[in-house]
Amino acid sequence: MPPELTFTVQSPKGNSDEFTFDQNKKVGVAAKEVADTFDYQNANNPTFFRTEDGEREELQRNRTLVSYDLDSTTVILSDSGKGASE
Repeated sequence: MPPELTFTVQSPKGNSDEFTFDQNKKVGVAAKEVADTFDYQNANNPTFFRTEDGEREELQRNRTLVSYDLDSTTVILSDSGKGASE
C-alpha cells in the first residue's frame, strides 16, 4: 500500500471530516472525492484552500497532495477560482 496522508477538510457549509488519501493523489481528484462525500453540488473544479498566517492559498488541482505537506492539517473545500463561501 502506498504511503498515505490524513488531513481534515472543512466544507463550505461548515461541517468537517477527516480524510485519508494516497500521498501521490492529485489535489483535484481528492477534492472531487471530498465534494462528493459532502454532497457539494456547486463544485465544477473542486480544490482545497489553506490558511497560513492570515493568507489564503489555493492548492493547484494538478499537484500531488504530498507536495503541499498536508498531513495532519486542515483545508477548506472550494471551487477553483471561487471563494470558499460560494
